[in-house]
Amino acid sequence: MYSFCMTEFLLNNLPIQVKAIKMIFLMTKKQDMIRLILMERRRFKRIPVYLKANIILNDKTYSGFIEDVSVEGIKYIVTYFFKPSENFTPEKKVSLNFQVPTGETLNLNCEIIWFTRITPDDKELTLGMKIIDPPQKYMEFIEILGTE
Repeated sequence: MYSFCMTEFLLNNLPIQVKAIKMIFLMTKKQDMIRLILMERRRFKRIPVYLKANIILNDKTYSGFIEDVSVEGIKYIVTYFFKPSENFTPEKKVSLNFQVPTGETLNLNCEIIWFTRITPDDKELTLGMKIIDPPQKYMEFIEILGTE
């Protein structure tokens, strides 16, 4: 995959008609381009999963599921309705608990990096989290997923 700068360079050196078609294709939505830039910044491959999990913050448990994992991060969907500004903000530390397919429970300490909600009335909140000092059992879990 070309880096964003290389793509921009290539587009600038194309005939105007081709540039317009390429730009429409690459930037159908502003959000898609932002995702493309973020994906290029990632150091580790994201592995799609579906695992029920709980986040614990300030002695409250919030149910949800893990949508994808990597060596250093997790994308988590909170399925509990609340106001995100009150609870889940960047740099907050949370505990994430889930069971891997072997039945073993993993407890991870995480830091919230970002959150998003489609609409203010949306009952789901998506969190991007960094895992703080991933334990060996988690690293083994990721290694198994990466080889499947």
